[in-house]
Amino acid sequence: MSTKQFKVLVIGGRDFQVQGLNDLGIFYTLFQKKDELTPYQIDHADELLITEYQELDNTLALAKMFHRERQYDAVIGYREFAQTVCAEIAQQLGLPSNCDSGAVSVSRDKLKMRQALAENGQGNVAFAKVESLAELQAFMAELQKPAILKPLDGTGSLGVIKVTPETVEHAYQYVSAHSNGAMLAEEYIGGSEYSVESLSKGGKHQVLAITEKLTTQGPYFVEMGHNQPASLSSADTERVVQAITRLLDTLGHQTGPCHSEIKIFEGEVFVIETHTRNGGDNIWEMTRLTTGVDIFKHTICHLLAIPEPIEKPASNAIAVRYFLPQVEQISKITGVTQVEQQQGIYRLEITSGEGSRIGSLESSHNRAGYVMALGESLKQAVEQADFALDSVIFE
Repeated sequence: MSTKQFKVLVIGGRDFQVQGLNDLGIFYTLFQKKDELTPYQIDHADELLITEYQELDNTLALAKMFHRERQYDAVIGYREFAQTVCAEIAQQLGLPSNCDSGAVSVSRDKLKMRQALAENGQGNVAFAKVESLAELQAFMAELQKPAILKPLDGTGSLGVIKVTPETVEHAYQYVSAHSNGAMLAEEYIGGSEYSVESLSKGGKHQVLAITEKLTTQGPYFVEMGHNQPASLSSADTERVVQAITRLLDTLGHQTGPCHSEIKIFEGEVFVIETHTRNGGDNIWEMTRLTTGVDIFKHTICHLLAIPEPIEKPASNAIAVRYFLPQVEQISKITGVTQVEQQQGIYRLEITSGEGSRIGSLESSHNRAGYVMALGESLKQAVEQADFALDSVIFE
């Protein structure tokens, strides 16, 4: 079956999110913001329209106009800020999509998500909407333990901070600087942190991978690395699968990837948040390498009802470590070439080169790059990644 007979509208997207369309030979029109446009997209998109796709009314009008001529078979969007627009286009044009307006709306608003979980019997985390310092102080007084404060619609760990009775005022001011208004205060959960990558098709959910997350200590909890697959007992794995399946049913998520963040504490699974998109920080790629499942190809193939590609896993285990230079400004970087030649290193990328200033470690934006290592076992992958981390020197 020739796939060029299918036409797909894509709202926003990174190169790795649209590459599958090119690999499958599917015609697609890409609505892209000027500041997100890449050479790959210029060279590979069948049609390209540069537009501020977040402007709903204008983008919807453009989509309707293009659809009259193209007669699209599906509309897709994976970028955080493209999904609301994508869901509205799908609804108004009656097109299959990975974006469902209900699921997108709940996952994008952390308060709505907490409320939905509570209504469905998964409300095992105390929470409150906070619009003033006094409300935060009242929540802390009632909680009588540490909390987490975050923007309602934040991304990339920006503006997330641990709150103690001694740091209430500082935390409120810090999150206010990253928020457009109301915030979410929720009970701090101890234990180990994980992310869960899942793929849904017609409302049926499959947990593909569970990743152990290594973070700095509070108050900001910046991610330092990832281990996949996570070292979990079969009982804990089953608890995670059940919790995520129930979560996705609560969202009403039908098709496409979801990235959920959880904690396991004293044998209980606590949902921290979820997103109706792929996981960032290379987790989507780790999942493809360890499972053989390309979530973007599988999503579009399901939407178009065409055969899904079968790929073999490339590795049993993968470890990622992020470079966190302890310098104010980088003057010299050594060891990169030697590490790149080391067996088991899949990729090494430096994102803050010589001359870059390194701010205080408050979010993932303050990291200077990463190394990804493969292994026959998780132990081997971790050893390779840690050795590489120690071998690259930032002066």
